[in-house]
Amino acid sequence: VNVGRFKGQTVSLWDLLNSEYFSDSKRRELVQKYKAESSEALREIATAVIAVVEETETRGTTFAFKGLRKRVSASDLFQSQLIDKKTLDELSQGKKTVKEVTEMDSVRRYLEGSNFIAGVLIRPSNERMSIYQAMRKGILRPGTALVLLEAQAATGYIIDPQNNSKFSVEEALSAGLIGAEIFEKLLCAERAVTGYTDPYTKAPISLFEAMNQGLIVKSHGIRLLEAQIATGGL
Repeated sequence: VNVGRFKGQTVSLWDLLNSEYFSDSKRRELVQKYKAESSEALREIATAVIAVVEETETRGTTFAFKGLRKRVSASDLFQSQLIDKKTLDELSQGKKTVKEVTEMDSVRRYLEGSNFIAGVLIRPSNERMSIYQAMRKGILRPGTALVLLEAQAATGYIIDPQNNSKFSVEEALSAGLIGAEIFEKLLCAERAVTGYTDPYTKAPISLFEAMNQGLIVKSHGIRLLEAQIATGGL
């Protein structure tokens, strides 16, 4: 198989038939075809199965969604099992729009995240303050502020609660939302979203893989994973 979740893998025909690419009715149709005909029909069925997988993936790449840091294709959502084949087919047929799929709770949560730790609310004045600003004014301890800011970076953005804006770590530094003394630490936390690089293969790897390879301290990695789980997913 040259595309999709099984790309580059040796996969049995049975595994392909039982994957998300096939509806129950299509699966039954192909199985009955095999039973009704001679074993020579197996090659024909295998060709048909691969054609379905390739067609599904090709259609999925024509629709793009705005995600954290980069655009995500419908094929990516399908492979991650955030949408099913019916939804993918409805996109291709014009029965659903990208906007409608984006607004699905399961999709929006993973594209945008949720429940960001935005800042500090000062009582009784109700003044909104960024986490870094609260640290500079002595309202938050430096260690507490760093943990909260790392959680923000690890889940996508540094938040400006006064203007309800989101920034990458570099943008937050330029905007004065954070200081240079914590920039490198937050840049490291942000890689939980943007990805790490395998030092040997140069391939992108996840936070969990980076932690297992010793590229990030385990206790720090677990803290970032916990922040991701609490705010929308990995």
